[in-house]
Amino acid sequence: MKKEQRKELEPKIQMHIDAQERNYFKDEHERRYKVERRSRILVILAVLTVAVFFLTIVLPNGLDSNNVHLSLAWWVDTLRGNFEDLARFLGPEKAEYMSVIIYRFIVVGLVGAALAISGTVFQGSMKNGLASPTTLGVQSGGVAGGSIYVLFFMTESTGLITSAEITQQKAAMNLFERYAPSFFILAGCFIAVIFVLTVARIAGRGKVSSIALILTGMIFGSVVSGITGLVQYWLMLFDSYGERTYQLRFMMMGTFSRIVTLEEMLLVCVPVAAGLILLLGLSPRLNLLVFGEEDARAMGIRVEFTRNLMVAICTIITAIVISFCGSIGFVGFFIPHLARRITGPDFRWLMPASAMTGAIFLMIIYYIATCVNYADNINFMTSLIGGIAVLIMLIRYRRKSNADWA
Repeated sequence: MKKEQRKELEPKIQMHIDAQERNYFKDEHERRYKVERRSRILVILAVLTVAVFFLTIVLPNGLDSNNVHLSLAWWVDTLRGNFEDLARFLGPEKAEYMSVIIYRFIVVGLVGAALAISGTVFQGSMKNGLASPTTLGVQSGGVAGGSIYVLFFMTESTGLITSAEITQQKAAMNLFERYAPSFFILAGCFIAVIFVLTVARIAGRGKVSSIALILTGMIFGSVVSGITGLVQYWLMLFDSYGERTYQLRFMMMGTFSRIVTLEEMLLVCVPVAAGLILLLGLSPRLNLLVFGEEDARAMGIRVEFTRNLMVAICTIITAIVISFCGSIGFVGFFIPHLARRITGPDFRWLMPASAMTGAIFLMIIYYIATCVNYADNINFMTSLIGGIAVLIMLIRYRRKSNADWA
């Protein structure tokens, strides 16, 4: 009887093992397919980033004239001139106009990548799809810190200051005086983050409450925007054409017009690129933080230290962007959601995809802004287009009965 029972059980055991093997190979095949698909997506995004950068510096824009002409002859002549300038820039000759264009669009692409990846990290570390440098009050805090510097530490002027005078003034300053606004903006960003996180933690009874986090950030941003609006109105009444009014307007509206030389490009690119590399290296740890703090601690990760480190890096990156380019909204909120629809929630793929998508998005927006002679108010352009895109995404995915559309 025992031999007969064994013979009866052997086929069942063999069938069970075969089913397990089939499921294993099926799962392994799906995993490899997803990895290959995501790799192809990243390669496509990298090619698109390079292509968009090349087109934006070569195609005619409105940076060298008051408007863009519609005549075909003008477009052909300008395009030929841009190719000649690019050849001189790559060769031994100097091409000042093309140098400014290249430096500026390098900064534009890197700023788009920085804001997008900062929004991705904020959303992941806070476990909230509404978190971003704008909704958490980071940008508002930076503008508030810059406004304090403008009001109390910046000298008054009675008229417009030319670029030559600004260059002479910077040459006469020491290192601290030259970058004092950046220190105030950085302090404002950190104070805003600490304030918002503290209020959210108090409201959540020791844990960071997502609802309180977003509400506090939005309220803080609204209050700061109202105060800076009053300050701007007061300066326009009593110092309409002064340097202080221009500085405040520059911080609130967002522009890349100050990126002219190689030194200014490096001052933005070097620290921002270093921050992006650090964040990309921490992406596997961010995956563990999202799946659960207890599991992350069990695997030896210092949860609070890792989260605070990533938030600090994102805050520094945002402060650098505001210092040189002003406030640029909606990139850090909209782009992570768009990239998540492409690559999925794995931050090892999501973060580089967000960076490249943000770079493509902001380069296209800035090029359009130069063509319509609106390059000194990038914040308006990104908020308008990003807001419309978020509404379209919300309506589409809510129609599909997705409760969690983000």
